Amino acid sequence: MENQYIKIEKTARYITIGNKDLANILIIALHGYGQLATFFSRNFNELDKNYYIIIPEGLHRFYNSGTSGRVGASWMTKEDRLIDIEDNMNFLNKLYESEECHLFKTKILIGFSQGASTGLRWLMHKPSLFQSYISWGSSISDDIEFESIKDVIPDKNFFVIGRKDPYFSDLQKQMVIDQYFDLGFEIIHFEGEHKIDKALLNTILKTFK
Repeated sequence: MENQYIKIEKTARYITIGNKDLANILIIALHGYGQLATFFSRNFNELDKNYYIIIPEGLHRFYNSGTSGRVGASWMTKEDRLIDIEDNMNFLNKLYESEECHLFKTKILIGFSQGASTGLRWLMHKPSLFQSYISWGSSISDDIEFESIKDVIPDKNFFVIGRKDPYFSDLQKQMVIDQYFDLGFEIIHFEGEHKIDKALLNTILKTFK
């Protein structure tokens, strides 16, 4: 038995929030495992007109529990991981081009949970697309070469993590914090779990005005 592959055309979905013509700052936000862009967009729908937000959705959708009910999406699994990474990069690059993201002077990439690893891979694949990277509630995947990250990350970066995030033990949390600190990220804690804190997000974004 031998795996065979064929390239196909696939329609990808994404959400936009705001008016591109009125905004000065672009945000591209990558959701976590098991979320949809529509659900994840709730974290950004109260931002003012200064922002234009793009929320791509992972290419793989599935039922979060059983064979019916709530649907989620993911960027990849362990199965054919490298092919999924390539597909993700092609999707994000085409989206960036289609939305004419280069026209914005300030461009911020946000990755939450699984989306943060996808964000790092995008930065490594296409350096210099963004002026800032915000990694929220995510470790650095083992397949990402730590030393290579230093050469591709923007100048202004944040790592945000909840003090009660159940996905990290105290030891794991400290190890991840040390990694991001060594990369020059500003470390921000908040009194919460594994989610985007909208008030804190707004505070961070105000540093770009």
